[in-house]
Amino acid sequence: MTYKKRTIADDLHLEANSKTFEKAKELRTNQTAAEELLWKKLRNKQLNGFKFRRQHPLMQFIADFYCYEKKLVVELDG
Repeated sequence: MTYKKRTIADDLHLEANSKTFEKAKELRTNQTAAEELLWKKLRNKQLNGFKFRRQHPLMQFIADFYCYEKKLVVELDG
């Protein structure tokens, strides 16, 4: 039997566990002012038609903003 190496293209959440999903949900409800401002510009495919997700679980991490199509993670400090 042959096993294929899993990549980010294979799994939207890269095997994130339930605790990571719970924390991401909490972060979405308590976003910073900077995150709220950027989200207004990224949501609804406003940036060149690319879909972004906010507080998106990836393995044990939570990306502030994530574009699956481009495999782009945006981390925002502020």
